[in-house]
Amino acid sequence: MMPSFDNDPSEVRTLALAALLLLSLVLPLVLTFQSRGGTLGMKSNVRLVWIGQGLAGLAGVCILVTRIHPFFFVAVGAVICLIFSFKLRRAAGIHGG
Repeated sequence: MMPSFDNDPSEVRTLALAALLLLSLVLPLVLTFQSRGGTLGMKSNVRLVWIGQGLAGLAGVCILVTRIHPFFFVAVGAVICLIFSFKLRRAAGIHGG
């Protein structure tokens, strides 16, 4: 029998936290792929990853403690990952697709 996500907010929160957990892999992977060219400015780039991870962690805490729909905070986490991945790419001098 398929679970119903309509009436159980704990299941929706669990899915939202799982999605946010998967999004937390984005910034370390971007840093790993960018660092193949060298370690120039690596310390400041690690700071960017930690700041992005910390903000995404705050979005996870907000999922647990607020009554706002959890997927709003997943969207906030996705925007945080996009912003900081663009910052990491710009710091590495990577432009274009």
